[in-house]
Amino acid sequence: MLVVVSIIAILATIVIVAVQRSSLNARDGRREADVKSIQTALEQYANAHYGNYPLAPCFYFNGRAYDISETHSKACDSQSPPVGAVRVADALKPYLDPIPKDPILNPNETSAKGKYVYVSTTGREYGIQIYIEDTDSFCAVGPEGTGWTTPCDF
Repeated sequence: MLVVVSIIAILATIVIVAVQRSSLNARDGRREADVKSIQTALEQYANAHYGNYPLAPCFYFNGRAYDISETHSKACDSQSPPVGAVRVADALKPYLDPIPKDPILNPNETSAKGKYVYVSTTGREYGIQIYIEDTDSFCAVGPEGTGWTTPCDF
């Protein structure tokens, strides 16, 4: 009887680990698809705005990284967006609505984990930082040749 219980426990452990791993891979796969959708929307926006991307210099402020849905177009000078600030999510609404959110988005997280962190300081380039669970690391995507890219191994 003890042998049977031991075998069942071992099999249960193997199944739990496999399910957790497949969930992690599914979330990373969703991240890849989300970021490609965001990049397509950014390119559509740029095509309609003379090659300019939405400005977003305020992606990290007061020790907190901001998700693309929270990022706005004005420089950071307070915890709240300045008057006249345009949220990147609003700028992209005609091309992608709603803006995808990371599968493990935690608004209280201060780091970039679980967020798609978008930055564009000049409007001529952009970068999107992504957390990859499988490798427990960050990568960044952006237009070729802009220096905003760190290879993503999805």
